[in-house]
Amino acid sequence: MLIDWLTFDKYRAMAVYDAHGPHISQIEVQLAGVYEANHDYVSNRLYHGIDGLLSCYFVDDDQAKLLFDTRRLDRFALLSAIQRLGYSAQPIASDSQANIETAQVEIRIEGMHCNSCVSNICDTVENLPGAFDIHLTFQDKLATIIYDPSILKIDDIITEIEKLGFQTAIANSYIIQNGKASKQHPVKDATIACDNKSIKTCQTPIEDISSKVVFKPQSPRKHETQSKRMEENDGLETCFLNVLGMTCASCVDRIQRNISKIEGIHSIVVALLAQRAEVKYDPEYLLPSQIASLINDLGFQAEVLDTVTRGIEVIDLNIEGMTCDSCIINIKTHMAKVPGIKSVDVVLLTHKGRIKYDASLIGPRDIINHIDGLGFTASVLAENIKSEDLARLHRRVTRRWRNSFILAAVFGVPAMIIMLVFMFKYADHAVAPHITAGLSVENLVMFLLATPVQIISGRYFYVQAYRAVKHKTTNMDVLIVLATTIAYVYSLIVVIVNMILKMPSPMSFFDVSPMLFMFVSLGRWLEHIAKGKTSEALKKLLALQPPQGTLVKLDDKGKIIEEKTILAQLIQRDDILKILPGEIIPTDGRIIDGTTSCDESLITGESMPVDKTVGAQVVGGTKNLVGLIIIRATHVGQETALKQIIKLVEDAQTSKAPIQELADKIASYFVPFVVSVSTTVLIMYIILGYTIFEKIKHYSSYAQSHTYQATKNEVVFELAFRYAISVLSIACPCALGLATPTAVMVGTGVGASNGILIKGGEPLESACRVHTIVFDKTGTITKGKPNVVDKHIFIRDKHITLDRMLAIAATAESGSEHPLGLAVRAHCKEHFGSDQLGHCHDFKAVWGYGLTARVTDIECLVSDDNISRSYMVLIGNREWMMRNNLKVADSIDKIMSRHEHDGHTAILIAIDNKLVGILAIADEIKASAPLTIYALQSLGLDTILLTGDNVKTARAIAAQVGIKTVYAEVLPTQKERFIAKLKEQMGSRNKVAMVGDGINDSPALARADVGIAVGTGADVAIEAANIVLVRDELFDVVAAIMLSKKTVWRIRLNFIWASAYNLIGIPIAAGVLLPAGVRMMPWMAAAAMALSSVTVVISSLLLRYFRKPTMDKYNSDNRFREWSQKKSSDIIVRRGIDKVSHNRKKTTSLISSLKGSRLSQIVSNSIKAVKNAVMDEDKKTAALFNDNRSVTHSYQEEIELQATTL
Repeated sequence: MLIDWLTFDKYRAMAVYDAHGPHISQIEVQLAGVYEANHDYVSNRLYHGIDGLLSCYFVDDDQAKLLFDTRRLDRFALLSAIQRLGYSAQPIASDSQANIETAQVEIRIEGMHCNSCVSNICDTVENLPGAFDIHLTFQDKLATIIYDPSILKIDDIITEIEKLGFQTAIANSYIIQNGKASKQHPVKDATIACDNKSIKTCQTPIEDISSKVVFKPQSPRKHETQSKRMEENDGLETCFLNVLGMTCASCVDRIQRNISKIEGIHSIVVALLAQRAEVKYDPEYLLPSQIASLINDLGFQAEVLDTVTRGIEVIDLNIEGMTCDSCIINIKTHMAKVPGIKSVDVVLLTHKGRIKYDASLIGPRDIINHIDGLGFTASVLAENIKSEDLARLHRRVTRRWRNSFILAAVFGVPAMIIMLVFMFKYADHAVAPHITAGLSVENLVMFLLATPVQIISGRYFYVQAYRAVKHKTTNMDVLIVLATTIAYVYSLIVVIVNMILKMPSPMSFFDVSPMLFMFVSLGRWLEHIAKGKTSEALKKLLALQPPQGTLVKLDDKGKIIEEKTILAQLIQRDDILKILPGEIIPTDGRIIDGTTSCDESLITGESMPVDKTVGAQVVGGTKNLVGLIIIRATHVGQETALKQIIKLVEDAQTSKAPIQELADKIASYFVPFVVSVSTTVLIMYIILGYTIFEKIKHYSSYAQSHTYQATKNEVVFELAFRYAISVLSIACPCALGLATPTAVMVGTGVGASNGILIKGGEPLESACRVHTIVFDKTGTITKGKPNVVDKHIFIRDKHITLDRMLAIAATAESGSEHPLGLAVRAHCKEHFGSDQLGHCHDFKAVWGYGLTARVTDIECLVSDDNISRSYMVLIGNREWMMRNNLKVADSIDKIMSRHEHDGHTAILIAIDNKLVGILAIADEIKASAPLTIYALQSLGLDTILLTGDNVKTARAIAAQVGIKTVYAEVLPTQKERFIAKLKEQMGSRNKVAMVGDGINDSPALARADVGIAVGTGADVAIEAANIVLVRDELFDVVAAIMLSKKTVWRIRLNFIWASAYNLIGIPIAAGVLLPAGVRMMPWMAAAAMALSSVTVVISSLLLRYFRKPTMDKYNSDNRFREWSQKKSSDIIVRRGIDKVSHNRKKTTSLISSLKGSRLSQIVSNSIKAVKNAVMDEDKKTAALFNDNRSVTHSYQEEIELQATTL
C-alpha cells in the first residue's frame, strides 16, 4: 500500500511504501532564512551534503520534511549536519512528538540451560544502544524487548543473542506510537523517473496520481530480490577510490569482505600496490562518498578519485559573476534544457560548477558558451593531472614511514648500541651496574628508550590492530602489536617483581619495542620506495597527456584564417587542430593536410619514427617530429587511445591473478596460525622447563652468568617468552601478499611500454600456460590488404570484354565490405583511373560463399556501344556456382588450382548465368610470420591456421609460414565453435590462445582462454581480447608469451621465497636449532621480517629489465634456416570443423614456464645433437643397402591432401 509521495531531487520522486527493513525515518524541521525561490537549491545542497539523507521537500516557505536512513543517521546527527551546512534547523514540536516511536519485538530463544543463560542474554541486550527494556523467563523462553527502531534493528538484536550460542526465531514485532501498538510495517523507498520537472512543478501532479499507484506485494525474502537485482548491471555505476594504510593481503581481504556485505555494493576489487579500489555500486542505495566513509571506518584512508558512467564525461568549471541563489537556479534551469546535459551542480560560495554531459551530443566549449551567454564568465578548472595526484599520495605515505623510521631510530639505535655494549662488556648479567636492587642501569636505560617508542611509534600500529580486531580480522599490525606489547609488559613486570623481592635485575626484552618498530618502519619505507618504481610505466603514460592544442579555422580553400591556443580538455570532436614540428599531438585525429613522421615509442613500443601522410591516423600524446600538419579530431576525452591505454593498465594492475586468490586465502589464516604457534611455543617451553629443566637451562641467557644462580622460574619464563616473541616478530604475511601484485604491476607496465597491453593478472597467468595458438589468416598471418594479381576471361565476345567484366565485378562488389570485394573495387578504380562505378541493385551476400547482384549503368567505365544494359552477376567460389546450377569446367578448375597452390584466392565471375572469368587475389604474407611461427614452436607451442579459404590455398599459406595443422573452409560463424571444441579436448590445464585482428573474429577471441588482438593501433579497447598488441607486428605475440612466462616465473619465485622464509624462519625462531647452537633473538627476527617483504618487491622489480626478443636474434639462428627448409612438409589440412582433433602434450606448468629459457635451449641442443647423429647413421645404412623407400615431398603431400580432405 502506498504511504506517501516525496520529491527526491530535481528529476526524480520517491514513493514510500510498505516493505521489509526498518531503515527509514521522517522528521519535519523549520529552516530559518529559507524562502520559496531557493527551495530547489537548499534541497539539493542538503541531499548531496548529508550522507544518509534520502529526500528533502518543502511543505511551506521554511518548513521541510526530511526522510533519512536510520542506519546512517539519527535525528540529532541529522540536525547537526544541517547546522554545519549553515542553516538553523529546529524540529517542529507537534510533528516531532508524533514521530517519536518505540518498537517491541518478541523473540523465541532456544538453547538456554539455566537462569545464568537468562541473565547473560538480558545483560547483553540491555547494553545495546537503543534498547530500553527486556523481559525474559527461563520457563517461557520468550524474550520481549522494547527498543528505539531509529537506533537499533531487530537483526542487530538477533545477531547479538546468537553470538552467545543460542537459537532465535521472531514471534511478533510491533510499532508503539502515541501509546498504541500496531503490527510493524517498516517503509522503503522507490524511485520513479520525473524528467523535465522541477521540484515545484513535479510535486503536485505526483500527489494527484498517488492514489492510483498500486505496488505489487514484495517477496518476504528480500535478500533474494536484492541478489537478483544486483546481478543485473543496469543502473550500476563504477567509482575509483584511493585507499591508504594497506600493508598486506589481510588488509585487502578486510576491505573486500566488509564492503561487499553493504547493500547496494555489486562488486569491489582492491589493489594493494596501486592503493586503489574499484567499486561497482547502485547509486540508488549509496554514493561514492559514503563508500569512502565505510572504508575509513575500517581503519584506512579512502578518498574518491573518479566516478565512471558509460558514455558520460565530467567537466569542472570556475563560474564568475554569481551573486545569489537565483543565479544558481538560472544556470541549472537553463543548462537542464540543453541536449546532452545530464546533471549540473553549482556551489555559490566557491564559484565552482561540475557538469556531467554526453560527449556525443555536446562538448566542453559549447557548455562554456552556454553559461557565458547567461551573463556569467565560465572557465575550465586546471585538471588535476592524475600522475601528480598519484605521486603526491605516494610521497605522503613514503614520507610518513620515513619519519616513523627516523623517530624509531632515534631510540632504537641507542638501544641497539647499549644492548651490544652490555652484552660484550658484561657477559655476566649479574655483575652489571645496578641502580638499586632489581634494577640495573641497562634495564633502566632500555625502559626509558622503549617507552616513548611504544607510545609514539606504536600508536599507528595499535590503532590499525584495534580496527582489524574490531572487524573480526587480523593482519601484520596485530602481530607487531602482540610482539611489542608482550615484550614490554613482560619486561616491566619482571623488573618490578625483582625490585620488590630485592633480587638481581632480570633479563628483559625492552630492546624488542624500539628495534622492532625501527626495522618495521625501515622495511615499509624501503618497500614504498620500491613500490613506487613498480608503476613507473604508468607514470610515463600519465605524463604523456598533452596540456593544450592549437585550434584553427579554415576557409573554403583550406587556408588558416584564425587560430587560438586552448586547453586539451576543451577539444571537441571534429575540431581542426594545427600541430607544429616538435609539438605533442593533443588528441587522436586524422591528417587532412601535411606530411610528417611521429615518435610513437611510448604508446606502441615502436622505436623508429612512423611516417604519416594525408588520411593517416595520429595518436594523442605522441610527438610530431618534422612537418607541420593539420588534423581533424576524431576521438576526444576518455575516448582517446592514450586514455584507453591508461585505463587498461590501471585495470590490469588492479585485477588479481588466480594464484593471488591462493595467497589471499593463506594470508587470511596466517596471523591466527602464527599466534597459535607462538602460544604453543610459550606453553611448550614452560612445560619443558619444569620437566627437563637441567637439559634446557643451558639455552637461557642466564646460563652465561657465573656469579648469580637464576631461579628456575626466571630461566623458564625468560626462555619461553623470548622464543614466543621471536615467532611473532619473524612471521611475515606481507611477503606472501606482495608476491603476485608486485610482479603483475611491473609485468603489465613493462608490456604497456612495449605496446603489449595485458588486461590483468588472469590473462597474464593463462598466457604462460598456453599450449596451442590458433591463428586467423586475413589481417593476422597476412597483411589484410589483398590485391588482384591475375585476371582470366573465358568468353571472347564484344559484349563481354575484360574491361566490361572488371567494371561489372567492381560494381557488384560495391555493396560488399569483404576484404576480397574491397580488393576488386580498388583494382578496378586503379585500372580505369576513376572512382566512379555503376549501380548495384538487389545485392545479396552469403558469407563464406559469394554474392549475387544486378548491375546497371556501367557505361561510365566502358562505353563501346553506349547501350545501357542490366546484368545479373554471381561472384564466389566453386560451391557458390554449383548452388546456382553453374558447372565449373575442368579447364577452369585447373586454372583455379594453379593459383590456389600459389596461395592465391581465385574467385569465379558469372554474368547472365555464364561463367566468364576468374580473378586471382593474393594477400601478401607478413614478413615476420614465418619467424613468429618458428619462435613459438621453439617455445614448445603448437600452432594452427584457421581460415575460410579453400583447402589448397590454405595449405599454400601454411607452407609459407610453417604451420603444420590447418583447418580450411571454416565459416566465420564456425570459428567460435572450433575454439570451444579445441578447449574441450585440451582440458583445463592446457590453455588455447586465439590470435586475430579483432574485426570479424571477436567471438573466437572471446571464447579462447587468451584472446590476442594484433595491430589494433589507436583502437585498443577491444573487449573480446585479453591481450592487445598495439603495433601491427605479429612477432609481438612471441614477446607477449615470453613476458607472461617471465612474469609468472617471477611470481612463483616470489612465492617460493615468501613461503620458504616463513616455513624455515618460524621454526628457527621457535628454537628448533638450539641443539645445534643456533639461537635467534627477537630483534634478529624483526630485522629478518622487515627484509623479507623488501626482497619480494626488489625481486619483482627485476622484471623491468625484460627486453623484447628481436627478429635478428632468430634470423641469425642456424636452426631457423634448417626449419625454413622443412617448413612446407608434413602439413595436415582438414576441411571444416567436424573433425577437430589435436594431440595434447602432458606438460606440467613448471616445465611449460621453463620453455624458451637457457636451460631448455641447452637440453634442446643436446637432444638435437643425438638425433642428428642417429639420422647420419640411418643415412649411411640406407645408402649401404640401396634403400629406395623414400618418396618425393610433393607426392607425399598430394597423398596426404587427398586423404585429409575426404
